[in-house]
Amino acid sequence: MNINELDHLTGIDVSLEISLLEYGIAWDSTAYEEDSKCEVDFIIGSDYDGESYTEFYYTSMDKSEFGELFDVKSWCNVADVAKCSGLTIKQLYQGFPYTIHDFILYYGAESVLGSPPYHTSAYFSIEVD
Repeated sequence: MNINELDHLTGIDVSLEISLLEYGIAWDSTAYEEDSKCEVDFIIGSDYDGESYTEFYYTSMDKSEFGELFDVKSWCNVADVAKCSGLTIKQLYQGFPYTIHDFILYYGAESVLGSPPYHTSAYFSIEVD
């Protein structure tokens, strides 16, 4: 897939190429709304060669699922994630989908977004011009 086909995506860096290849995350910004039932589609980097991500897969998360991470009974320690990110818990919550990256850095993509696909056909590479 060519990166130009993904120009509708947003990442944590202003450059989509850097967001995908260096940070391994981008999402469909057209899907995100302030609505608590909004589902956001993500592209997550799955294979890192020491310099950049080389394989990716699609996954999604609903904002209500993100909110469940903040539940007192949640498996994760939100205060630790916020502290590591230099944010307050409120800022972390309000930052969805940007702050998904903070959770991934702290716990790993599989812990936050679930297991990646088992079928090798679900993975793809991204070509940069």
